[in-house]
Amino acid sequence: MYYARRSSMSKPVNPQLVLPKSRIFEILGNIMAVLLYLNFSIIYTLGYIRTQSLSILLYAAYNTVILFLLFVRKQAKSTSDNFWYWLVAIGGAFVDLLMRPYPLATGLSYWVIIQCIGIIISFAGLVSLNKGFGIMVGNRGIHSGGMYRFIRHPLYTGYLVTVLSFFAQHVSLWNLLIFILFLVFLLTRIHVEENFLLTDPVYIKYSSRTKWRLIPWVW
Repeated sequence: MYYARRSSMSKPVNPQLVLPKSRIFEILGNIMAVLLYLNFSIIYTLGYIRTQSLSILLYAAYNTVILFLLFVRKQAKSTSDNFWYWLVAIGGAFVDLLMRPYPLATGLSYWVIIQCIGIIISFAGLVSLNKGFGIMVGNRGIHSGGMYRFIRHPLYTGYLVTVLSFFAQHVSLWNLLIFILFLVFLLTRIHVEENFLLTDPVYIKYSSRTKWRLIPWVW
């Protein structure tokens, strides 16, 4: 329950009307996500109509599913009201929407297969989460089954493979800058989330048992 400060001369404030910072950040994040996605969907729809590129279609479909899951996710038991955590979460989740399709930049069709593998890993991670998916740093229950038996962040592994393979098929200086920014956000996001979850003894036990964060035998 949250209460607002008030002086002796002010009227009582209904505590139900006072939103915590984490909730405000979540609302702002949802608005930003929708605005970015609308711009993304227009560009990628026009790109697919113009080129019939499979990589564009897969990338657009992948991000559409992610946005949908954002609004049907399970509420976290606890979330952070740290502004920088919120910024990292939003950046890590949506900066790749700024990538632009450059069809025929490469003819490496095997990258489409790798892109599909990344999507499969992501969706396997989502199934393992069982509606525990979220953007903001929070505790939605500690998941240790499915893909989470092997790595602590399988959803991010699939995300990395998907974005990397799309970039490899649509190489440009702009996309390179966005990809580097994406990597910075992704690695920072993992660090921030783990710092937050390490306050939970269940996660401490899980992380000691599951060694690898993102890529088995690497990190």
